[in-house]
Amino acid sequence: GAELMLICSNVSPQSLGGIDRSAHDLNELGDLAARHGVRVGFEALAWGRHVNDYRDAWEIVRRANHERIGLILDSFHTLARRSPVEPIASIPGDRIELVQLADAPQLDMDVLSWSRHFRNFPGQGDLPVADFLRAVEATGYAGPLSLEIFNDQFRSGSAKRVAVDGLRSLIQLADQTARLNDPAKA
Repeated sequence: GAELMLICSNVSPQSLGGIDRSAHDLNELGDLAARHGVRVGFEALAWGRHVNDYRDAWEIVRRANHERIGLILDSFHTLARRSPVEPIASIPGDRIELVQLADAPQLDMDVLSWSRHFRNFPGQGDLPVADFLRAVEATGYAGPLSLEIFNDQFRSGSAKRVAVDGLRSLIQLADQTARLNDPAKA
């Protein structure tokens, strides 16, 4: 019954690179997805071997040119690499399948460990998540926002308290993004 399948960029040292190769593979995957009635979203992991930037992932999706293949944007993967967010605004919103949000404290460590243990809700870290979301909103994207939080303290805490905190962070992020879009609301 799933409608969307998420595919991340490869991290294997044996993986083959190449934007054209990846686009060809995603196009074939799109044909399989169509037969099963699902969509596929492609996401660039910040530690991906060949694709670790949303701009490359978007180029692969664009070249795949398949109605069942779209892009997944993740604030952590984008902002942890200090990738510019402004180019996001040029991606057609209907080609974005899902947007994942997370913040994190600025830490000097490998990005995989940072991602797996120290993500937190928007507004609880040092990453410019509101700038990221502002760029996403400029695309016309109207789909879901997902909080993708990997955090050891959250895992051991009260699920209800974490959920309430997550909702609070989304409301605060929406307010912050609205102020960025209209400084008169500040």
